[in-house]
Amino acid sequence: KMAEYDYKYLPFADLVIFFRIQNNLWRNYCTKRGRNMDKEDTFEKQCILLQEPMLAASQKYAEDFHKKLLIFEIQDLSPSENAKNLLRKLYNFL
Repeated sequence: KMAEYDYKYLPFADLVIFFRIQNNLWRNYCTKRGRNMDKEDTFEKQCILLQEPMLAASQKYAEDFHKKLLIFEIQDLSPSENAKNLLRKLYNFL
């Protein structure tokens, strides 16, 4: 359903970037954020479980529309360091 909605309403992308994050790092970020809903077990499970279906949707979009797909693994670094790594990866990818 999400992919269908994206196909219908989002502009066509030149490049698809999928951000992958490990469970423990995602939990750490949520703890730092401190929202009540982040502490709910069901919220965490749903978010983590959605990664693979979202990756599959990203792969299908890239395949259907002949776009490149970059899978970026978020590291346990500061946001600015992750951004620098993403820029380097983009530069080498394109």
